[in-house]
Amino acid sequence: MPVKQPKKLLILNILDILRKYSDEEHRLSQKGITEILKTEYDMTADRKAIRRNILNLMDCGYNIEYSESIRMVPNPKTGVPEESYLWSDFYLERCGCSLTVCCFPSTFLTTSARSWWTSWRVCPMCISAAG
Repeated sequence: MPVKQPKKLLILNILDILRKYSDEEHRLSQKGITEILKTEYDMTADRKAIRRNILNLMDCGYNIEYSESIRMVPNPKTGVPEESYLWSDFYLERCGCSLTVCCFPSTFLTTSARSWWTSWRVCPMCISAAG
């Protein structure tokens, strides 16, 4: 019987899924991420946990892009329609190299290095690997 992974690994597994399965042409929905978590990592997570962990990855400096749409949802107390933001089509933006390690979080860089990295769109890991 396979060992169930602890919930604390959820954020790392989501990052791994985004690295392996997403790019600008291959975007993932929260449902798609959930399905991959279930099949490949034997882990379950609800939609809110997926979004929260993606936000945490973005806060750590990972360049995760997404589509945002607005829908009107009735307020549970008043019944008045209110705007609700729906995020979908997630993908991990890459610097353009072919290396797997190119998704280096920009928060680990100094301010000057971060501005250089942003302008060139190449991460320090790719530069050091290219030699």
